[in-house]
Amino acid sequence: MTYNLTPIGNSTGILELFTLVNTELMFGYFGLLILIIITGISLMGFLASTNDAGKSVAASSFIAAVMSLFLAGMGLLTGTMLVIIVLVSAISLAASSKFN
Repeated sequence: MTYNLTPIGNSTGILELFTLVNTELMFGYFGLLILIIITGISLMGFLASTNDAGKSVAASSFIAAVMSLFLAGMGLLTGTMLVIIVLVSAISLAASSKFN
């Protein structure tokens, strides 16, 4: 499959570049990939500093929920992805507070 990368090379701003990469190259999964990477990095950072898996998952899922709002506002996440991420974040925060 060949890709026409001309629009990506002609982008004038970071938002336009991200939108074109999301639609032309990643078939709508670029925002989700960014979110997974941010969540993984924050989870590893929290685990290294607290050594508490429950609090680390809750904190990183909260960060993921906040970032998903920004990514959805930019048009990089769909509404379904946003709802699932917010629900997972709410469940992990509730589970973390219940077992603490």
